[in-house]
Amino acid sequence: MRRQWLALILVAVAVAAVIFAISRSCGDDDSNPPQPSGSGSPTPVPDIISEATSEREGIQLTVKVDGEEFEPGDEIPATAVVKNNRQEAVTYRAIVPGEAAFRMEALSTVPLGSASLEPVGDAPPAEGTLEPGDDLELKVEWDQQLDTPQDPIQAPPGKYSIRGTFIASVPGVAEPVEVEVAVTFKIEGSEPVLTPLDVLGRAVSSDELKQWMDGRAENVICASPSTGLFYQAFMTNESVAETFDFLYTGQGDAGLPICGIVTDGDMWRLNFLHTKGDEPIRFNMLFDLHDGTLIGTEEPTPAPAPSATSAP
Repeated sequence: MRRQWLALILVAVAVAAVIFAISRSCGDDDSNPPQPSGSGSPTPVPDIISEATSEREGIQLTVKVDGEEFEPGDEIPATAVVKNNRQEAVTYRAIVPGEAAFRMEALSTVPLGSASLEPVGDAPPAEGTLEPGDDLELKVEWDQQLDTPQDPIQAPPGKYSIRGTFIASVPGVAEPVEVEVAVTFKIEGSEPVLTPLDVLGRAVSSDELKQWMDGRAENVICASPSTGLFYQAFMTNESVAETFDFLYTGQGDAGLPICGIVTDGDMWRLNFLHTKGDEPIRFNMLFDLHDGTLIGTEEPTPAPAPSATSAP
């Protein structure tokens, strides 16, 4: 009996050894992800990418930016080249009104806004055909201005990207093929800028807004046109957070306090409105764009209704 148990143990050990050997051999497969470096940390992703390429369905798009770091006032040049690597021609045209099929835009890593970039020199045709092996080039320059309504602002220090997009109709593919790729760079030396969320936090903690909000509601929902984001602020605990567009719409439809956050020169302008509240139903706050200092408040009065005898 003891010999039988000993034989079973030896068989189990042999099986375990085989399994271990198989697992080690599988672990040495070249298809596995690369192992961490000798320091014990994964290979870092480059912080700056000056040239990048992406390809979908045989449509190859390459974007290149001429530099890694820029100072205020520098023009930032970038080039995008799309190439048809397929065996048949593809066509392209605008799908969304106002958005070219071949375009580039500058994007910020913080929620401040973006900038659509206009072609420099000869712009590529708005629509056309790319034969096999043909390519198309788009050159742009970014003046570091972010498209923030009402007024554009100088991009603050930080990391930015320029993204290229090309949309084509490809034979045999039902939906339009969209290829996107982006390069990254830094802007240094410009003044910092508060985000819309930050400036709303300054407003919520101010005595001026608390006084206007007293007796109206416990919260206000604000829209930021430059970012397309919506924020909710609670007066009781002075907290602010991102929220949903339908909550903003519902708040406005109910006549409860809402606001819009826009730029006004070197200031953030917060325009509050409470249509079903007591006068003043409008209340504006102006903050320094860079450090968030409260510059002033306004209580706009509605324009008087024209009389029957007044000129149109």
